[in-house]
Amino acid sequence: MQRVYYSIYGKHNNQQTILNIVLIFLALFLPKIALFLYLAIPIRSFLTINDDRTDFKEVEKMPSQGIKTYLDMSGKDRVDFQKMIQRYRRQVHLSGSNQALKEKAWNDFVQESKKSFNISEDQLKNWFNRPRHR
Repeated sequence: MQRVYYSIYGKHNNQQTILNIVLIFLALFLPKIALFLYLAIPIRSFLTINDDRTDFKEVEKMPSQGIKTYLDMSGKDRVDFQKMIQRYRRQVHLSGSNQALKEKAWNDFVQESKKSFNISEDQLKNWFNRPRHR
């Protein structure tokens, strides 16, 4: 799980560290601007951590083979896959109780996963605990 955690949260932790170092140096020359930017950090963190937490919960639910497949993806592929998951979840949420829209969102997600990452529908169903027969 440590590798999964780092693959999702790690990039933001590194960005946060770099941002803090840059702001310290900026504060030496332009303290008011640095203070303003420093106050924006919690807002940025709030926006990124919520998506990261959702991604972590989704990956954590996967069986061990699914986690291995996820970890074997390149960093760029993981980011792209996480964005696809977020887009799918947003579409499902916006569809409300409309089953046709939910199925369309699922089918679009499956097609994009097959095309972009060569992940089969059965594997996705296993990862997302969807029934195999509709």
